[in-house]
Amino acid sequence: MQDDALKAPPVSPDWDKITLSTAFEMSEGNLQEGLATYPQVSAVLEELHRILLRVTSCVQHDGRESRIVPRMLMTRVHSTIVAASRLAWGGHVYEVYPLLRVAIEQAWYALHMASDPKGTVRARTWLCRNDNAEAMKQCKLEFKVGSVRGTHEALDEPSASEMQRLYEWMIDFGAHPNQMGMLSILERSADSDNHVYGMPVLTASPLPRLLALRMTANVGVGVLHVFRLIYPERWRIAGLDVDTDRFAEQIERVFRPFANEFREETPKASPLA
Repeated sequence: MQDDALKAPPVSPDWDKITLSTAFEMSEGNLQEGLATYPQVSAVLEELHRILLRVTSCVQHDGRESRIVPRMLMTRVHSTIVAASRLAWGGHVYEVYPLLRVAIEQAWYALHMASDPKGTVRARTWLCRNDNAEAMKQCKLEFKVGSVRGTHEALDEPSASEMQRLYEWMIDFGAHPNQMGMLSILERSADSDNHVYGMPVLTASPLPRLLALRMTANVGVGVLHVFRLIYPERWRIAGLDVDTDRFAEQIERVFRPFANEFREETPKASPLA
């Protein structure tokens, strides 16, 4: 870590004066700068990607009908985490949290279907959601957040509690349009006469990006615990439980040095710590 990396000022261009391609170039520049400055953080996300690939390899030959849709959702979770990582590195930090909320919900949906005591009824309800008004009503009732979260709680209350905590954090930081998520990325400058507030579309400021990347990694741990409940035997045989525990320790070890810096810049305790 560079000594003064966390002190770098945010970069907020005049958005009415740049093209979309320039915005893409700026995001790519932030990504490359982040990868070069924080290789240890990059290694965390790379390890999460590696574990999720192992998950896919372990379950790809499962032919049970009740697992078909859950396996598809597991792949979508992986893809969502990759997309969230890309946005976080690039500086679109506010937009990371809706994606991570979706990743959590997709994992919960997968577990809810895989735990169906009637086999494929829940999966069929979900697949037939748009058949007619009654089908949509039934799907909405079956897949309420409280219901899918309840399935997780019934199977493993400790990991469900942690996942719920993450879910609430995602909402706080932008998965719902709310004051905390929006104001957390507000930029302010002042001179002798005026205070100017800016709402960045993307930021080069390190701390918001590091927070978004830590949250991405934490959600990764959460969904891995959910997937373990779907495939407990395969998880044990493949050693994925050990990998997940080691990965959680890696997150703590890598991100902990940034925690005090973040506390200095934010008035409220943050999940970065």
